[in-house]
Amino acid sequence: SKQIDQKVVPTWNYLTVHVHGTVSLIDNSQWVENLVTELTILNEADQKAPWQVSDAPREFIEKQLNGIVGVEVLIERIEGKAKLSQNRSTPDVQGAIDGLSKEVGQQSLINQIENFREL
Repeated sequence: SKQIDQKVVPTWNYLTVHVHGTVSLIDNSQWVENLVTELTILNEADQKAPWQVSDAPREFIEKQLNGIVGVEVLIERIEGKAKLSQNRSTPDVQGAIDGLSKEVGQQSLINQIENFREL
């Protein structure tokens, strides 16, 4: 580890997915609004007072929706890759976890690193 022998370089842990397929643009404002509403319900579900699209003035929502391009992907192939310190020693992995735990929004990545180590 860096603290012991200085023989390491910075590296990043990540998960990535590449989706290959045919993309279609959806020029249908109702389709976009329905999707935004569904995604809002899904992503606000764990909140104490979930926000709803209907909470905002209609004029505001329409303006926001005009800035969204609807797309649909007919998926032909999915490729995934994980770089989760799997080639590192336990002390190095713990050091990476300790460093990530000091950053906002990294808990999901920490969980993936820990889960991968258990395999």
